[in-house]
Amino acid sequence: MRMLSRLSALFLATLVPAASSANVAPVLLQDPVQPVILLTGEPAVVDLAALVRDPDVARSVRLTVRTGAMVQTVDFALFPAEKPITTANFLAYVAQNRYANSFCHRLVRNFVLQGGGYTADANTNVGPVPTLPPIPLEANGPGHSNVRGTLSMARALDPGSATSQWFINLVDNSAPLDTASGGYAAFGRVLGSGMAAIDTLGQLQIVNAGGVFAELPVVNYTGGQILRPNLVLTDWTEIAPVSFSAVSTTPRLLSASVQGSQLVLTPPPVHGTGGAMVAITATDLEGGVLNFQLPVQIRQRGYSEWAAAIPFPDQASAAPGADPDGDGLSNLEEFGFGGDPLRADRAPGLPAVDSAGRLSFQLVPSAGLIYRVERSTGLDAWQLVWSSDQGFQHPNIASTSTANGRTTVTVQLPGAVDARAFWRVGVEIRP
Repeated sequence: MRMLSRLSALFLATLVPAASSANVAPVLLQDPVQPVILLTGEPAVVDLAALVRDPDVARSVRLTVRTGAMVQTVDFALFPAEKPITTANFLAYVAQNRYANSFCHRLVRNFVLQGGGYTADANTNVGPVPTLPPIPLEANGPGHSNVRGTLSMARALDPGSATSQWFINLVDNSAPLDTASGGYAAFGRVLGSGMAAIDTLGQLQIVNAGGVFAELPVVNYTGGQILRPNLVLTDWTEIAPVSFSAVSTTPRLLSASVQGSQLVLTPPPVHGTGGAMVAITATDLEGGVLNFQLPVQIRQRGYSEWAAAIPFPDQASAAPGADPDGDGLSNLEEFGFGGDPLRADRAPGLPAVDSAGRLSFQLVPSAGLIYRVERSTGLDAWQLVWSSDQGFQHPNIASTSTANGRTTVTVQLPGAVDARAFWRVGVEIRP
């Protein structure tokens, strides 16, 4: 069995606070933070983990402990730089969910709490945690030894026999465990006030259930068969060292939300341009806080940006006046009315006239476009009815509505409507 050597028989110590250095709050990786450029109506995602890091925690995990009806969590910082093999091995067990339904099978007061070796299902059928190949022992260095509050790998007498079992040092065990039989690799430490929960576990009732369970910690046990609710059930998950929250200081122009470490920026669907700012708070697992602001510049999408995203066969085909799909609409008109310049089909935003003589069409908000609506009764002279640079409050605008980043405009001349009139809509690139 991969059990920790019984060095505890002659080892007693008074509980003292876990050894740890003062917490260092998160820091910016870019200072100043570079502005984010957004296009109107097009959300963007910013990875905040690429902007901020916790200087004293590179990887972190959360231990969830269930004792009867009580559930507690304890967070740990791992040491991937100092113990890369051990850390990678442990995280592989966590990522593959191998610790699900596991329990602490050994408790030695004033010494260690040990788990990661066995599981128990709903019917209290006990089995081994499925193991990966053993890993070599990584030596303990200064500041990363078996002091109180550290997480270490259990093993057999062979220094290279560690697999899944771990233990938490309830006291400073550096003297015996850093060197005994080659030593035991400490690869993590309790964060924050987590040792309060660990110390409570260290005082649980211990029963001799035989064999490897001769020092089994139990809860609410009064004798007879040991059932799953009597066990100290454990599971592990990897968590981010830093959590984030964000608030847009310019909600009229921009909304901001956080999903994990992903900042989702959503500009207005139309007509919102200008500078905005997002106030971000980064908090580490020990309460350290960093506040900073992310500048955002919002502008409307232009023809050149639209054309750059289209796989035109050559430069000539990408010109505003070109019609590579031969459907009678130029690239500029395809852009203005939401069409596909490489597929001969009807653009969804093309103008249409209803029975009341009103003209409706969809426009793509763009700082670089001007839409001109004109009307004629004989096709010999055209009267300007409305131009987009006149705004939507123009008296000839009957209604507007916005959906999916496009604006539907309905134009109608006041007074009587001549059903014999002709309408046309032109799209121009702003000079």
